[in-house]
Amino acid sequence: MTQQTIGVIILSQDGKILLFNAVADRIFGHSLADASSNGVQNGCQFFLEDKVTPYDDGSLPWAKSVKGEDVPQMQLFVKRPDLMEGMWISVTCTTLKGANSDVSGWLYLFLI
Repeated sequence: MTQQTIGVIILSQDGKILLFNAVADRIFGHSLADASSNGVQNGCQFFLEDKVTPYDDGSLPWAKSVKGEDVPQMQLFVKRPDLMEGMWISVTCTTLKGANSDVSGWLYLFLI
């Protein structure tokens, strides 16, 4: 988790952030230590490829994966109050499953 361009967030089955690295923290512009899966995007705005049309919260990759949907790699344009010029990120969401195939959490990878 020390790669400088890959952000990592691991959530438990109840949506609590278990682990994240400094790159993920930098992408979201605040400490993720107390955030929930719904709080991952706090302070950030995510846009489609046109950089103008915002994603609605339910269409964001992590929201879709928590609802059980398969999420292919997605490109998002991110803006924050301290980064108004924005940046592109590539997001991959993977559902983590236990031995009996029950959902045990999620792994989110962010490439900048």
